[in-house]
Amino acid sequence: MHGESQHAAELPTLFHVLHEQFGDSALIAWLFRWQNLWYTALAIAALLILAAAGTRRRSLIPSGVQNGLEWIVGGFDAFVCSILGPRGSRHTPFIGTLFLYILTMNLLGLIPLMKSPVATSVQSAVGLPVPLTTFPLALCAVGYVNLESLRAAGPRGYLYHMLGSPSHFILWLVSPLILVIHGLGELSKIFSLSMRLFGNIFGEDVLIAVIVQQATALSRALHWPPLVPLQLPFLFLGLLTSFVQAFVFALLTTIYLALMLPHEEPGEHGGTEPVAHAG
Repeated sequence: MHGESQHAAELPTLFHVLHEQFGDSALIAWLFRWQNLWYTALAIAALLILAAAGTRRRSLIPSGVQNGLEWIVGGFDAFVCSILGPRGSRHTPFIGTLFLYILTMNLLGLIPLMKSPVATSVQSAVGLPVPLTTFPLALCAVGYVNLESLRAAGPRGYLYHMLGSPSHFILWLVSPLILVIHGLGELSKIFSLSMRLFGNIFGEDVLIAVIVQQATALSRALHWPPLVPLQLPFLFLGLLTSFVQAFVFALLTTIYLALMLPHEEPGEHGGTEPVAHAG
């Protein structure tokens, strides 16, 4: 369901319907051209409404939406801290926001006449798809990881890590090559994060579109009511895929943080102290 993919099966969206009915309108044409932006804004608005509903009447004994949000936040904080240790709580807001934002956009593609911005792309000059949403998300995630590593280790510690943490003369000789390899590795993380999320959600949407089209044709051939939801099992699969892909994105971001941040060792007073990157 992505207008930029010319040969993929897609279901009509709200802006497709408006464009077909009122294509001569400059406003409708403008809205149709930037529809990915409007669906992204819709996902953000949904999260803001949910946050407002959960914090409007805060109580020491939570209930309703507040209870649900606190359960989600607490569970996600425990998940991040299980990988990063006590310092993980500092990164829970960013990683949790990534997860909820991606999950909301994924779920939009399962709603009739809606579209998931995650699976939208444009064709590059060489004919390969360039994800419009997942690439900036991956860029933000990898950028955050490197900035936090720079903040925690300092410029010298960060550079020392990128050089491969050389400990003797031979390693110092090859450290420029290690720096280039590490730099390419960080760039590859952006590519792999964005294409993994884009490819899985795009494939899910195409599968659902094909099933809906085939189910509609079968219903007409058998003279069944058009509301018979033959595609319903695949919508449940879409729900699972939407959650799993958002979780995998958040998990990989957390693992990248764990690999880039300085290791911690017990301090003199029972706390933890950051130490330089190991080799």
